[in-house]
Amino acid sequence: MIQYRPATSADITDIHECWLATEFPDASQRAALPVLGVAPWFGHMIEHGNMIVATSEDIVIGFAATITRGTIRYLAECFVHPAYQSQGIAKQLIAILYVGWSGTRCTIASADNRAVSRYSRAGMTPRWQRYTMTVTHHERLGSAALYVQPTTNITTWLANDRRFVGIDRSVDVREYFLAKTHAQLLEIYAGADVVAQAIVERDAYSPSRIGAMSIAGVIAFGPTHAAQAIHSVVHWAVRAGWSTIYVRVPSEHPSLPLLIERGLTIVECETYCASKEWFDPTVYAPTGLL
Repeated sequence: MIQYRPATSADITDIHECWLATEFPDASQRAALPVLGVAPWFGHMIEHGNMIVATSEDIVIGFAATITRGTIRYLAECFVHPAYQSQGIAKQLIAILYVGWSGTRCTIASADNRAVSRYSRAGMTPRWQRYTMTVTHHERLGSAALYVQPTTNITTWLANDRRFVGIDRSVDVREYFLAKTHAQLLEIYAGADVVAQAIVERDAYSPSRIGAMSIAGVIAFGPTHAAQAIHSVVHWAVRAGWSTIYVRVPSEHPSLPLLIERGLTIVECETYCASKEWFDPTVYAPTGLL
């Protein structure tokens, strides 16, 4: 009999193993993965979100998690062990997490078409694609139009984040990005004016991207500098010596043709699904946590 209950910190190892089995269903492929420990985002979701596990005979066979900030409830995780898929477990996990919720619901669906169908049935309409891109032709990158520099002024950075994204994500920035992944906060300048900002982190966990830089989110304070903001952060990362860089860009964002022209390649495509739009994808390239 399948049971559903809130996750606790004691479940993290089992949740991690369930996730690995779902992401890498071939046992020999899993065995070849580097030993990296438990993914840091699971603990953050238990501490600062809402995570539910599905169990069979006390074994974790599936899990899902949401992060609620203001009127937004973001489905951050939803995985079911391959041996238990197509039994309605994911549907039930999502239903539990959204019971009684009248605000906006949203998620980033993987390339698996079943995921888009699942989230559509849960009231999250496909809105646009989000592309993960990487630099493959450094010689085409060109020069940056904007100046980028790290900042330690967390208060101002968070105030701008609330102003332009529309929700308070300070717990995610402080407790996850800065505390768990040792991310850097960046300010992006046009002359003396700050016109955009971003988060960048060393991807120390992902088995296929160890040691890469992940540009986790870029928000432009208006459309004028939106395209150049992302390109300038990529340019800054290259000049900082990172050999492998990943950035996530909405299909609606004006930087997409510029980045392709400047030698970036699309390596992954996901679908943003939401019950309604709550931010502007032409100026904000979202992180994996909202």
